[in-house]
Amino acid sequence: MDFCADTGDMCGRFGESKKLKEQEARFFAEVQEDIVWEPSPNIGPGQNIPIIFNYNDKRHLRLAHWGFTPDWAKGKPIINARSEQAANKSTFKEAFEQRRCLVPATWYYEWQATESGKQPHLIKPSDQELFGFAALWQTVTINGQRQGQFTIMTVEAAPSIAHIHNRMPVILSGDEEDQWLEETLGVGDVEHICEAYPDDLLEHRAVSKAVNSIRNQDWSIIEN
Repeated sequence: MDFCADTGDMCGRFGESKKLKEQEARFFAEVQEDIVWEPSPNIGPGQNIPIIFNYNDKRHLRLAHWGFTPDWAKGKPIINARSEQAANKSTFKEAFEQRRCLVPATWYYEWQATESGKQPHLIKPSDQELFGFAALWQTVTINGQRQGQFTIMTVEAAPSIAHIHNRMPVILSGDEEDQWLEETLGVGDVEHICEAYPDDLLEHRAVSKAVNSIRNQDWSIIEN
């Protein structure tokens, strides 16, 4: 299946090295008992991945499908949403107002165009071993089955990584996570936290091109 990103953005691959119990503890969330999921160094669109959301003043950890599927997308799930525009776009407006979530991760990948082809880089915050992407979620019915879906917010890249790609996912920390998940806060109260992660707190390094294949799940792919 093909995937697309809102207005050309692309945060399309990341890694999660922590088990569900570690995610549960880090985000103070309650894990659904029947969830089956294992850490992966190479997570991509179309997979069912843990998300964290608030419901009735409790944080819940559930699995959701990476990619929104609005009718106009013609079968191409939207994996990213521009944070500068999402609150006013019909595809994301309702979710931005009512269904914000976190996607646990330990790093993400981005590809830099070079003379010898695209070089993947592993990028992560230096001050958080396990962090959360700002994301939106929805529930849809596909072939008679209810399915949870999410899309990851993006923002203009921090200066230190802009040479790799001009956009990056919105990474939250500290009180920002609480604000993003707070059901009583409106769009105007949370839009300001959708910004690039502090430049001096980002690390990046080139990694093996083996990461290019989503089928490659060997942890050695995070090595150069």
